[in-house]
Amino acid sequence: MPDPVPFLPEDVEGSLHGRFARVAAIRASALAIAQGSVRLTYEEVDRRSDALAAAIARSAPAHLAAVVILVADPIATILSALATWKAGKLCVPLNPDHPSAYLGAIVRDTEAALVVTDRDRIDGDGAWPPRLRVDKVDLLERVEPPRPSIR
Repeated sequence: MPDPVPFLPEDVEGSLHGRFARVAAIRASALAIAQGSVRLTYEEVDRRSDALAAAIARSAPAHLAAVVILVADPIATILSALATWKAGKLCVPLNPDHPSAYLGAIVRDTEAALVVTDRDRIDGDGAWPPRLRVDKVDLLERVEPPRPSIR
């Protein structure tokens, strides 16, 4: 196992996605996520979350807008959360197994601007904000990710 990546005081005071970027730069080819037969390196996670962050920023342009993550796949959930932070948005991860009335209440309470999901349909669709289908975003596209100024 490689030595841990040391964090400087300014890293600790900075953003979570900034710390991830530091690790990804140092450990680019190291395994970051493994789920079943899917294996992603830090570089792959960084690049895929950049592509998703750009799509989130286009879909929810308001600064610090709440973005609900409603995704069943664990890897897509991790990518979505990281991408949401990279886009400068508030991340609201929800368990898709919870009842739709409960989920809808949280969405309303957070005043979410966007739902990142892998579903065609969400029960109670009328009350939900626009959706971004994570499985429809080209995660292999090389993009310049948003660079919001947040800490």
